[in-house]
Amino acid sequence: MAQQGCADALMELERQRRLNIQLQYEKDQLESDMCHLKIQMTMDPFIVVLIDGDGMIFHDSLLVAGEDGGKRAARLLESSAKLFLHHLFPELPTGVKVQARVYANLQKMAHDCAEMGLVNDPSVVVDFAHGLSLGNSLVDFIDVGSDDLTKKVFDVFQVFAHDSHCRQVIFGCSHEKGYAPRLVQYTSDPKMVDKITLLVGTPFEPELDALPFRKEQFGSLFRTKKISQGRMRSENGSPAPSYNSPAVSQAPLAPSHNSPTVSQAPLASWAQTAAAVAALPVQDNVPVQDNVKKQDREWPTPQTPDDIPRNTKGQRIDPPPPAYNQVELARVRKIKMCNVHYLRGACTFGNRCTHIHTYKPTPSEFETLKLITRLEPCIYGTGCEVVDCLYGHRCHLPKRDRKGKGKGKNCIHGETCRFSGELHHIDCRVAKLTKVT
Repeated sequence: MAQQGCADALMELERQRRLNIQLQYEKDQLESDMCHLKIQMTMDPFIVVLIDGDGMIFHDSLLVAGEDGGKRAARLLESSAKLFLHHLFPELPTGVKVQARVYANLQKMAHDCAEMGLVNDPSVVVDFAHGLSLGNSLVDFIDVGSDDLTKKVFDVFQVFAHDSHCRQVIFGCSHEKGYAPRLVQYTSDPKMVDKITLLVGTPFEPELDALPFRKEQFGSLFRTKKISQGRMRSENGSPAPSYNSPAVSQAPLAPSHNSPTVSQAPLASWAQTAAAVAALPVQDNVPVQDNVKKQDREWPTPQTPDDIPRNTKGQRIDPPPPAYNQVELARVRKIKMCNVHYLRGACTFGNRCTHIHTYKPTPSEFETLKLITRLEPCIYGTGCEVVDCLYGHRCHLPKRDRKGKGKGKNCIHGETCRFSGELHHIDCRVAKLTKVT
């Protein structure tokens, strides 16, 4: 009996051992699958901008420009969304894609714009819609005809809201209170509240304004007044310009970032739109230099504030930084002033910002803060079209190999330099001054 009991115990022990091996194998397999799934979920991140175009109308100066205005609107929409994205998720790569879809009853929209006097002919708005789709492969204008626009747009919204690859849903619907009861279902989920941003055009309807979602504004890209029937004055306060009217390029007014109401002004430039959205944080360890070469001080004077110096390859060229003191630069950096707050006047992080908003810098410290920001690379590199961009578009540091041309990051900081390799080999001879319109 004792021997039988011992044999049974050994068999049970062996069974348990094999079971443990099997369970361990299954556990390892599940962990591997989970790891693979996490990797898959982080691949190809993107954001989507959904616009209810029946009420979110692009600015007059874009509409009257027809197809060209549509192409420009597509570029502005993508640029603003990308800057906003990197403000929220600075760790994301710069190549994150932006999908944008504008839904509208095109025939009604064109008729209303013509009736109001924004355009001379409805065909101009049709051309604008065509240009919007041509301006960027990921931007589409979708004519829904007489379908239920609210239902169609919200059905698409739900698809992206639950897509793990979609990091942010920017929803332009400030004019339509009918979306409020549909959006309520997402207010109890903190992750969804953080994932959804409501974009303002006309002031938010009270039902939408009461929702806890983040609310943003892309400069004056969209009209802030509703279209009403009858031939009226255009939004910029002057009679509606014709298709080729020079009024399209009137001087812009910097937009307000935090307020949902905006003064009626011409369309903000790309730079001001970007300023109204976001900026990257200042790097804590930026190399410095005490002197600037004499030849680097020779710089063409832009004929207008909208001129950007470029070389023969079309690459943007920054003027050399002013001479600065290394010790003073390090001292000001330690203060940790918020560059967005002081240089742009609008930090959307609010109380969550890790940098200081209350310090009162001297004029000298203010200039040093501008220099610190300048020593950070711009996410758009040499292709940047932000006239008054705060960030750098080429590395200004001395080269390690002064005799040879070198490759890659050939400055004194080598591979640790925040500027990409291509920003270390810029021909700084100005060939032309391009104007951003």
